[in-house]
Amino acid sequence: MSTIHVVHSDTVKQLNRSLILKEIRKFGPITKIDIAKKFGLTFPAVGNIVADLLKAGVIEEAGYGESRGADRRFYTR
Repeated sequence: MSTIHVVHSDTVKQLNRSLILKEIRKFGPITKIDIAKKFGLTFPAVGNIVADLLKAGVIEEAGYGESRGADRRFYTR
């Protein structure tokens, strides 16, 4: 018999938030696009999480990288 696991979107968002925050704290400045690529997340999902972290004062902007047509701001804490 198989078991069905239900995961709520809030739980997934919290897990992704934790992954992103750990990544920023461990490796320093990183862009949203690099976070999205590393974890296989969509750019809008990363953008929403980063916006929440910025608003809460948990992370801050740390300058800009070379633009390649995408948002190249770096985030750190």
